[in-house]
Amino acid sequence: MKIAKQRLTRIIREELVKEFGGDPPMNPAEMEEHEISHAAESLARQLEREHGAASAIKLLAYALDTIQPGLYQPSDAEREEFMQEPAAGTSKGLAGKIDFDLSEVYSEKQRKWACAQDDPKFDEMCSGPMKKAK
Repeated sequence: MKIAKQRLTRIIREELVKEFGGDPPMNPAEMEEHEISHAAESLARQLEREHGAASAIKLLAYALDTIQPGLYQPSDAEREEFMQEPAAGTSKGLAGKIDFDLSEVYSEKQRKWACAQDDPKFDEMCSGPMKKAK
């Protein structure tokens, strides 16, 4: 069976896209970022379905702080409320902040996203050095 060069090239490209995603195919760091993004989206939807939006946000913030202690910085009011007994049936929202290092990029896709942002805090991601994937 003979296959024309163009057809073979198209078949190979389609298989690469199926295997690695994207067109052109993603590099390993981009593929890992893609998989993490889909897993995070799936987890967030599941938490929101099971617990509601406000509780899902709390769960994720507390999980972040468990993985990297000190990442979540509660506000003074939240710290004060935490020290008191909550009233029955009330649920407190989060008022603190999550401190991320927004200076690292691991792929060209992340860099393009950062450059498209209209906020100066993304400037270092847009112009700084690209890190190697772990």
